[in-house]
Amino acid sequence: MSNSNFLLFRAAGRTLALSSELTRQVVPIERIFSVPGAAGALLGLIPAAGTALPLVDLAALAGLEPGRNELALICEVAGEQLALPVTEVIGVIQEEDAPQTANLLSDETLLGGYFGGGQKGQVINPQTLLRSLQERILPS
Repeated sequence: MSNSNFLLFRAAGRTLALSSELTRQVVPIERIFSVPGAAGALLGLIPAAGTALPLVDLAALAGLEPGRNELALICEVAGEQLALPVTEVIGVIQEEDAPQTANLLSDETLLGGYFGGGQKGQVINPQTLLRSLQERILPS
């Protein structure tokens, strides 16, 4: 059984995890440029890594309460760079049996844990995240 590393962070009032293989950097959200017709899927564009990146409205896509997020987690999913608004980064955890789900978020589970430790949280399915975003912003 192989271990996988996940970045653990807080966003939309939840503790969430994303495979660290997909994460690139965390930057402060200094300015958000609006995008007309984003259909509630994007908060806008942010300048980061020398380009404008879409700031995904993770709370709207996952049906969560919006939070106050001052950081953006830059990640790459299927060759697309996205920014996820986050409140704080907790750290990197190692998981032997990370939950698998077709949904955007897994059921809440103990992450990076051992008996008496760890964090309860949910794992983000990156393919479902990208598909949900595309369904909202691309014309059918």
